[in-house]
Amino acid sequence: MLKNNLPVAALSQREKEIFDVLLQGLSYKAIADQHFISINTVKTHAKKIYSKLGIKNRIELLTAFREPVLENHPAG
Repeated sequence: MLKNNLPVAALSQREKEIFDVLLQGLSYKAIADQHFISINTVKTHAKKIYSKLGIKNRIELLTAFREPVLENHPAG
């Protein structure tokens, strides 16, 4: 899953939890509700995660860590 071998190990346990949920594409509000924290706390965790991983935003996070979506693959 780690496409660029970015330092995910540098994240705290809570940041790893938020990292996993960010990869699911949930909104900050949904993440806050799921983890019983404020939206501002989610934003703070996200900023720290982005900083530690050397990325700028969620788009870069998704590009670097999400599994590639196969286009034009047969339905089965």
